[in-house]
Amino acid sequence: MFLDYKFSNKNMKNLPVTASNNLTVVKSNDLIEASYYLTLAEQRVILACVSKIQPEKDIDKVHFEVSAQELVEIMNLSNKEMAYKILKEAVDKLAERWVTIDIPDPKNKYSKYKTRWVSGIAYEDDASIRLTFAYDILPFLSQLNGQFTQYKLLNVSKFTSIYAIRLYELLMQWQTIGTRKIEIKWLKQHFDIPNSYKRMYNFKKRVLDPAVNQINEHSDLWVTYGQRKQGRRITHFIFEFGLKKEKTKQKPVEPVLISKNQKTSSKDPVLDALINHGIAETKAKIYLRKKGEENIQKAIKLYEQRLNEGKVTHVGGGYLIKLIEGNAGQSSTYQKQQEEIKKMTLTEYCRLSENHQRTIGKSDAELMVMMRKDGIQIERY
Repeated sequence: MFLDYKFSNKNMKNLPVTASNNLTVVKSNDLIEASYYLTLAEQRVILACVSKIQPEKDIDKVHFEVSAQELVEIMNLSNKEMAYKILKEAVDKLAERWVTIDIPDPKNKYSKYKTRWVSGIAYEDDASIRLTFAYDILPFLSQLNGQFTQYKLLNVSKFTSIYAIRLYELLMQWQTIGTRKIEIKWLKQHFDIPNSYKRMYNFKKRVLDPAVNQINEHSDLWVTYGQRKQGRRITHFIFEFGLKKEKTKQKPVEPVLISKNQKTSSKDPVLDALINHGIAETKAKIYLRKKGEENIQKAIKLYEQRLNEGKVTHVGGGYLIKLIEGNAGQSSTYQKQQEEIKKMTLTEYCRLSENHQRTIGKSDAELMVMMRKDGIQIERY
């Protein structure tokens, strides 16, 4: 019923190979935010087929073919044996996979919809398959009348983490904004995270950090994240991201995402910046009191500079804390600045370019107070 074509191993070399650089994945935002689980092999086959859909032309088309040879190029695989394995796994399990989609339309009394991804798969040995999308999934792939997200398949082709693919899609939804706050409970539910990753340490180590690292290494995005707490419990992750090619053009993202139990204060943007970069409010206030606002600003500036250069691999505020505490390594510019100003005379302090204006007209006593706040030991006066 399904097979109206023939492929064989001996004529695989003659199959046309799609230019993978030009393949684009287009999905509705509702589907991107749906709850489902697919293995890496299943994700790759689905994406390979979705990338062949032309939303405006393929509204009635439900069959899409993909061969082992195409997978080798599309997914940057090392050999055809790996492609055969992917196709075999997809045939075995993909027809059994379900996806649950939230329906935000308030006029619709049904808030969720559950459907299969595919209604059937036809195959010829391990050489190729023809995937038939389920009827009810097609509106989310081809009849894109509402909001949708699109990206080049090449940007996820090297991912080996299923969560990297899902996270990348969630970030691409908000590409023009550059920040996204995601509730951890929602993320685990929609990514269908196993119970073995219930502890935050395991979740970060096995799910979140590998996904972030792969996005930074293999895609067109850079991404870092912090966290928001309610009391001692982490409730949200706050992602900052952007296109790598635009790094040099972009200004650092303004700190706008603050915890519910923290006050957003335009009078204290430095404190807000520390919190936004993943440092708890209590600890941020301690650093401001001990190190002084000016030194904290220097650390934040250096951190954001290295973030935009793609040199920051630490997440959750850890690297910024090292800069603030002066432990970022002997080559750290900030640490060298700290070492140079540990001991200083009043005159030397006033001659620093960043202090020249603010020290004019100050008495010796006032200068000494300022120096102590900056963490500088007065050598003589």
